[in-house]
Amino acid sequence: MKVCTSKAAIFFMVTASCATAGAQWQFEPTTFMGITLSEDILVQVSECTEPRPPTLCRQETAKNGEYALFGLPYIGVTGNQSAVVILDEGKLQSMQLAGDANSFYGLGQALTTRYGMPTERENQLLEMSSGIMFDSEVMTWAGQSMNMQLRRDPGDPSKYILSITMLRPASELDATTE
Repeated sequence: MKVCTSKAAIFFMVTASCATAGAQWQFEPTTFMGITLSEDILVQVSECTEPRPPTLCRQETAKNGEYALFGLPYIGVTGNQSAVVILDEGKLQSMQLAGDANSFYGLGQALTTRYGMPTERENQLLEMSSGIMFDSEVMTWAGQSMNMQLRRDPGDPSKYILSITMLRPASELDATTE
């Protein structure tokens, strides 16, 4: 699959971006999936000790500072989900949650209900390997401490990706919470 941008799509993306320019994220979270985003995740989330954990736990991956999360809590949709976090000295740098694309709109509605309207919406034109093209919505919540983005996976349209990226270093987040 490849990402394509037609003149019409470019116009729509510019229009959508302009329509929401300057929007403030109404309900920027300090927690997500039961994790306090500004605190040490290695302390909050224990190591996995069983194959199908009933509660949230972590398992280190082969990449330095990366952990897969298991026993994910309900976030408004059901189905196959996976999550990976990248940490720096235990503090969250980014999180990526992936799941079945048939949950994309339900998750978008759940996120909007809980965290307010996205600060930006745009359409991305995707082309499948068969040559069929379709519009895919990208929803972004841009905040002071973090950004959150929900989109279809351009490499696999049968999946969605929810990305959370922390904007401030962990030391600055600590200073603002004390």
